[in-house]
Amino acid sequence: MNARLCNLSLGGCRLQVPLEKSMPLTIHQQIPNIHIQFPNGESFRTKGSIRNMRPFGSGRYMAVGIRFIDLDRETRQRLLYFITESEAELARRMGMENRRVGISPLYLTTSHARKSVNSSNKRNMLPPMAHAIKEVARQQHIILHYLKNERPFPEDILYDGADSLLHLVESDRHQFLYTLRYIGDEVTWVRHSVRVAALLGDILLPQPGLIGDAREAVAGILLHAMGKPLLVNEQLPTLDTNLRSSQKERLKHHVRALRQQLHRVGWHPGPVLSCIIDDINERLDGSGYPAGKAGEALSKLVRTASVIKIVDTLTHARNGRPALSPLDAYRWVYGNKGYDRQCLNRYVRRYGLYPIGSLVKYSGGFLAWVMRLDREGSPDQVRVVKNLAFLDSKLDTILADKDIQQIGKLEAVVDPANFQL
Repeated sequence: MNARLCNLSLGGCRLQVPLEKSMPLTIHQQIPNIHIQFPNGESFRTKGSIRNMRPFGSGRYMAVGIRFIDLDRETRQRLLYFITESEAELARRMGMENRRVGISPLYLTTSHARKSVNSSNKRNMLPPMAHAIKEVARQQHIILHYLKNERPFPEDILYDGADSLLHLVESDRHQFLYTLRYIGDEVTWVRHSVRVAALLGDILLPQPGLIGDAREAVAGILLHAMGKPLLVNEQLPTLDTNLRSSQKERLKHHVRALRQQLHRVGWHPGPVLSCIIDDINERLDGSGYPAGKAGEALSKLVRTASVIKIVDTLTHARNGRPALSPLDAYRWVYGNKGYDRQCLNRYVRRYGLYPIGSLVKYSGGFLAWVMRLDREGSPDQVRVVKNLAFLDSKLDTILADKDIQQIGKLEAVVDPANFQL
């Protein structure tokens, strides 16, 4: 795991760790090999333990405090040299008086070690609604951090995320569904939870009988996702690789793991949110888990959420399984007795065969993001992003209505990952 060094002392250091990389870390965890390297290539290694963790401002980082342990005399002397040089360099950069002339040797870099960092610029180029959705994704990491380290449950953060998604879908539904594609670069469990929560809110709001439960249900989906990353340990080091049978079986305990952690932090969800957490993996035919509930024991709300969840799972690649097209996913769910066909039909009518935010291929060799659908469910506004005849080039052209005919006939929904999009 790579991290940025923020400060250094004889007792320890503080690291800036990307949120998505901080998932395996917990307070008091022993770190057997810490390797700190400076710009000129000099470095030292030691062991340590995590003293504290907290979100690093409003950015997508975690501040991790490390206490060094078992420092031998040679390492301590070398560490003292690094601290002295770093303090002198900091004073130079701040314009304070210093007897040193020029930059510290530790901070001299070679040209090949320099990297252009433009991720922050790319983030600033996102549309405003994408920033809001990415913030909900960031909050997922923060909630997980609170749970793992048994801090008071951040109820306000959870419901802020749910309220944000519901507000966005009410403000401009088509733009919201299109903008959901911007979370495609999130880790799998975050992407999955935010998308399912967003689509559940979109489906519940027009239904008079369910709209009253929308806020709790959306919050339930966001929270339900925490169970699996809570199980990450030496036997299950990651959720994003091809899992063995034993690891898949272990993941079936994620509901219990989440419940136990909520109990430890003293937070008790309400009935609707509890229903989502407990029953989202149950199936009408009794083949689900953790309790094997079936039929009428599953509410309409849970049946609706289950369909959204399985369609999102099937239409994204996971654990070596390729992504299915929406049509193939619908066929799979329709043929499975564990899911409510009425809820599936409602889903298909609402999102169609070419859902907003999906990547589609046209016969002229062009790839485009679907931005809007007509009454028949066909794209009537798209953002063309690539001509497959020129793989190295990028496009950014919005076409609408009859202009779409210029790029050929609509062929199929494709997986963005296959085209590095």
